[in-house]
Amino acid sequence: RRRSTRIASIRSTPVRRRSRRAPLPGWPAAYDITPTLPRRHVFVIRALFVVSVLGITSLALAGVQYPLVDDINDKLRHAVAFFTLGLLLDFSFPERPLGLAKIGGLLAYGVLLEVVQSATPARDPSFWDMGADALGLLVYATSTPLLRRVPILARRWTPARD
Repeated sequence: RRRSTRIASIRSTPVRRRSRRAPLPGWPAAYDITPTLPRRHVFVIRALFVVSVLGITSLALAGVQYPLVDDINDKLRHAVAFFTLGLLLDFSFPERPLGLAKIGGLLAYGVLLEVVQSATPARDPSFWDMGADALGLLVYATSTPLLRRVPILARRWTPARD
């Protein structure tokens, strides 16, 4: 009985996260934050990211035409998809800033999709699609100052209180 009380008290204590220093000397102080998103939110966002990657992959490789998706311009679809993937990936790992690893990984995924599409008889690869992917990520990266002002998203960049 005494042991279960002790375990319950340990579980109820908040987890203190250490603050990360700026990844490189000279980087803005905005990167010197402690992630404040609860773990359960990060888990859900990571699950959404995986589901999104699987959904985008299946849409990109399927030869089937979906009326709702086909009504939108192809390059706009790529830009919106990679904006969304950039947001989900950035929020999936809030302890790391949006940098070369995140953006490079998503760009590599876009190139991989085009390479696989070249081997699929129902789809044709396009360099313009990769440009639209990069544009979507660029729009996300440049819109983060505006996204910081959205109350529901601002918590990702808000420093934790000690």
